[in-house]
This record gives sequence, C-alpha cells and structure tokens, in this order.
Amino acid sequence: MLSLLVKLIRPRVITIFMFFLMMAYLLLAVSTSGSKITGNRAETTYLMGIGPCLEINTVYVDEKKIDRDIEIYWASLYLSIVICYVVSLMITHLVGKYSRWLFSIIILTLLLAFLGSTIWSKSYWGYFIKRPGFDRRITKWEKVLTVTPVSTDIESDGSKVLVVNPNYSISGRIEDGRDNKYYGLEARILITLKDSSMLPESPEYMDAELLRSLHGRLDGLGLLIEGKPRYDEAKILRGIVIEALGKDKKHNVFVAVKGYEVSNDHRPYYEFLFKVDEQTSDFRLLSRRQFFYDLAGIEGLEWYIMFIDFSIFGLFISVSITLIIIPSIRLIKFMRASSPRKQSLLSHLRWGILLSSLYFVVALSCSVIYLFNRHEDSIPMSIFYYSNYPLYVVGAFLLRIVKHSYIMFIIPLRKIIPFLIILFFTTALYFWVGQGLTYLFGKFLKRKSSCQPL
Repeated sequence: MLSLLVKLIRPRVITIFMFFLMMAYLLLAVSTSGSKITGNRAETTYLMGIGPCLEINTVYVDEKKIDRDIEIYWASLYLSIVICYVVSLMITHLVGKYSRWLFSIIILTLLLAFLGSTIWSKSYWGYFIKRPGFDRRITKWEKVLTVTPVSTDIESDGSKVLVVNPNYSISGRIEDGRDNKYYGLEARILITLKDSSMLPESPEYMDAELLRSLHGRLDGLGLLIEGKPRYDEAKILRGIVIEALGKDKKHNVFVAVKGYEVSNDHRPYYEFLFKVDEQTSDFRLLSRRQFFYDLAGIEGLEWYIMFIDFSIFGLFISVSITLIIIPSIRLIKFMRASSPRKQSLLSHLRWGILLSSLYFVVALSCSVIYLFNRHEDSIPMSIFYYSNYPLYVVGAFLLRIVKHSYIMFIIPLRKIIPFLIILFFTTALYFWVGQGLTYLFGKFLKRKSSCQPL
C-alpha cells in the first residue's frame, strides 16, 4: 500500500514544472496592496496568494524605508501547495505519454506572452523592458553654463516658442524627482548634476533669442510627435534646457521636456543632446531619447504586468485546449479500437464523461429555462452560476487583462458568445477533473478491488 501511494504521488519533470508555475502565478497574480499614511510615516501592505499566503509590511519615514516585515500564513500556504501539487499530478496523469506536448505548449505560450508584452510595451510606452537612461556623455561635461526652466508660448501668428518658466523650482523639482521617479522625468538629469556637484547654485538662463528659436528647431527636425485628432496641444512643451561645455570644450545643449497629451492620458517625454557649432550656430543632434508616460491613465501597467496577464490568459486557453485535444486523440483511438479495447478505454473515460455530461445537461437546461424567464436571481440562474464556480474563481482572480472580467462569469447570458465560451471551457474543465481523478486514483482502486475475496 505504501509503495503504491509513493508511486502515485511521485512527481515527474512536468509535474514539478507545473507545480512551480502554478505557485508562482498564484502568489504573483492573486495579490492586493494597500497603504496607510500618518504624518511623515507611511505603511504599505502587500498580500500575496489566496488566504492570503504571504503578507509583506513595509514602513517608510520621510519616504525612506526603515522596516520590512514578512508574515507567512502557513495554513493557507500549505493548502495552496497541496492543491497546486494535486492539480499538477492530475494534469500529469491525464496527459500521460503526451506530457512533452503539454510542456512544449506551455513554453511556447510563455515565449509568446513575453514577446507580446514587450511589443505592447514598445508600441505604447516607447521602450521594450524599461525606460532608457539618459546619455552618459552628460556626466563627462566639463562645466554647466546655464539651466533654464522652459514652457511653450504661442505667438499671435500661431507659432510656438520656448520661454523661461518663472513658476519652475529647480530645487523643488529635484526633491519631487527623488520621491517619485515615475513622474520625475527631467528631474533625473538635475539629480545627476546635483549629486556630482556640477549643478550651479544660482544658474543663469539661456540667451532669450536662442531659447525662443529652440522649439522651431525641434519641430523642424521632426523630433516632436503629432497628437491624434482633437489632441492639438501635443507639441506644447515644458521642462528644462541646459547648456554645458563638453570635455572637448564644445558647446552642448541638452533639452529635457514633456509634451501634452498625444492621446487620452498619454503624454510624451523627450531628451535631446545637441552639439552647437559656435561659428554657424548649427545644432547637430548627438542623441535622442523618447518615451511615453500616462497621467491618470494606466501608468502602472508596465511590461512585466502585461507578461503576467498575457501568460495567465494564454496558459488558461492553451492548456485547456491541450487538455481537450489529448482526450480527443484517445477518443479517436477508442473509436478505431476493437470491442474489448473500446470497453477498456471507455472505462478509463467514464468519470470524465460523467462529470462533463452532467454539467452540460444541467447548464444547458438552466440556460433554456432562463431564456423564458430572464431573472438573474432565479433558481436556474443560481444553479448555472454555482456549477460554473471553478471557472468563476479563475476569471475573478486570474484573468485580469480586462477590468472586471469576472462580470462575464456572473451574468453570462447577456451575450451568447460569453455563454458559449463558459459552456465549452467548463465542460472541458469537468471532463479533465474527472479524468484526472480517474488516473490519480485508478491504480489504487484497481489494487483494492483485486484484493476482494472471490
């Protein structure tokens, strides 16, 4: 008996891989956070997993981290470990010799999720993984000549020029930039110059005429992004302009400015480094940095968040389809097999067919009754809802790509497509749960029945 139990729960490579993958996504995807601020003290709480499994408390005083405490809820963690391991075993026994198929599908899905998230990040934010750093040649400047806060002024003829922004505080911007790196965009060059003792205490401003011509130079070189229709203020800029001498004693001009919306809540940020010919006053572009940020938009949705969401959604679809295809292959083999072989295969499929058929009949019957009595609190609707509860849990806790996506699982009959999706995937879910239980406990039950006296 003990040897049979050990053989039953002994993992394979795909089992271990599935287990760690499920645990990782359980802790990363099913998480919430909150914060509490009292004076200069802030405490953030991060809950991970269902239960939760982990609680991370971090205390900040004057924006500086002074303490971090991690509490483990062992009961929830052990329960999650057991559930993930049992599900991994069920899937392993279900796919059997087709485990390489499943492993390949998972790896391919993760690669596609990574590719999709990085492409999305590049197309929306302007960078693949993280924001580009500023040109490191700036740190080799010999001397900073001028630091000019700028904003855009519109002339009577409609042309745009850069002028000094009297409301801009360099010291205040540096302080804000240290506290909030996401919005402290042009502050990062000021912080670097400040920390390297290159920033003058009372910097002078750029020549007014040269400053006024700068906007036209940028726009004339095609460096500024046009806004979408109805976003006509995309080229209104604000930020700083710095003049400095490089190691070669040449005159450099560095422009770090933000534009207004190019689309809803979506704004560009630019960094340009020029070398100026003092004789001809020509500006030669040395480097260009450009990316986007959101203001009251989706500013927290970086590539790694999208990777988690894409991979969860992709794995849910691809693994579900794989777990449908593999039994279908076995069913085809069953149809081609001889009668004794059919009976043997049918006995292996009976629990999966029983559970999925029971669900399908109940769900379809309740949906037909609901069509004639459209009341969400009716008994058929309640039966349909609770019979879909496993899928509802997946939708509510894991499928976070579409905000409030779980509503689709609560009221599925408002549209026929969501209903068919739920019916299809939940039928498959109950089938492979039944098959997983069959393969998981089949040997044990068979061994027990063989021990019965004749």
